[in-house]
Amino acid sequence: MTDQPTTEPRPASPAPASPAPAPTHDPAAHAADVQQILQVLQNVRPYLNADGGDVEFLSYEEGIVNVRLHGACGTCPSSLMTLRMGIENALREVVPGVQEVRNVAPPPAPPGAPGTVQLRGLSEAAAMAVLPTQVDTCSAAVRARR
Repeated sequence: MTDQPTTEPRPASPAPASPAPAPTHDPAAHAADVQQILQVLQNVRPYLNADGGDVEFLSYEEGIVNVRLHGACGTCPSSLMTLRMGIENALREVVPGVQEVRNVAPPPAPPGAPGTVQLRGLSEAAAMAVLPTQVDTCSAAVRARR
């Protein structure tokens, strides 16, 4: 006998997994989900309005609800908690397909756009003198700075 390498057949490698089929979208079911989402947002809106905020529905695709928080809710440090514990939980109770709610920030205003204030080059003290109000974003109360 000679020591020659034997070539045994290798097991065939598994075929690459085929991509998952695209989910079938039932337009009627999607429209019903959107209507339910709008109703839940309408029910949540008074609580947001009480703190000087609001919510705008943008879209619902593949389990993700895109909204835009406005007013005090758009700048509040607790807005993520409002989004997750308030809006998202309320939506999940009514629309089981909701997986996540995302706040889509508005595009930034161009420099010099109406309603914007540019304070470049001012010290903090000078800026505070120019802006005589302070906004408490948690309660959305505007009070005079003293």
